[in-house]
Formats: sequence, C-alpha cells, structure tokens
Amino acid sequence: MIDEFSNALKELLKREIPIKKNEIDIVFELPVRDWASRLSRPTINLFLYDVRENAKLRQRQLTRPVDRTQNGVR
Repeated sequence: MIDEFSNALKELLKREIPIKKNEIDIVFELPVRDWASRLSRPTINLFLYDVRENAKLRQRQLTRPVDRTQNGVR
C-alpha cells in the first residue's frame, strides 16, 4: 500500500508542479548523512517518516449483508 501511495504522490507532483520532464528527481529514501553527497541533480525527497492510520476517522460499517432484491422478496 505504501508503494501505491508513493507512486500516486509522485505522479501528482509531476502533474501539478511546473517542472520540465525529468529535470528533478523525486525519491522516497531515508536521508542519511551521506545521502545528499550522492545526489547529482536537484531532488525532492518525500521520505515518509511515520505513517499510521487515524482510527478515529474510520467509519463504522454494517456487519449484516444488505438485501439487494426488490422489496426484500427473493
């Protein structure tokens, strides 16, 4: 799921920021001490430090099946 989120975020940035194609790298790497020294061009790093679900925002769902027949008649 994190890979899907990362790809969606990368595509959103490419679409919304006025950057020429492949002018800037977009990465999701841990920025360790020597990370910046390995860069050869402008880079946006979107390392996701702490991603957790907010359970308070979770919506409750029905546990019984929904009858999809007309007027409940089968």
